Amino acid sequence: MTDDRIMHLEALLAHQDDALRQLSDALYGQQRQIQALERELERLTQRLEAAEHPAGDQPGHEIPPHY
Repeated sequence: MTDDRIMHLEALLAHQDDALRQLSDALYGQQRQIQALERELERLTQRLEAAEHPAGDQPGHEIPPHY
């Protein structure tokens, strides 16, 4: 191999290493965002369920309309 070819391959490898690092960082950030959104979804789901069934208002224990 010639020195020019070796230098070209080394430069290519350096660019690929940099691209891989950037992709890894982006993936890590996206995973953290997904986890935060999953926690928020769980919190909102619990709030919605609590609003639909307030404390003491158990399904199946409704007061009949004639009371």
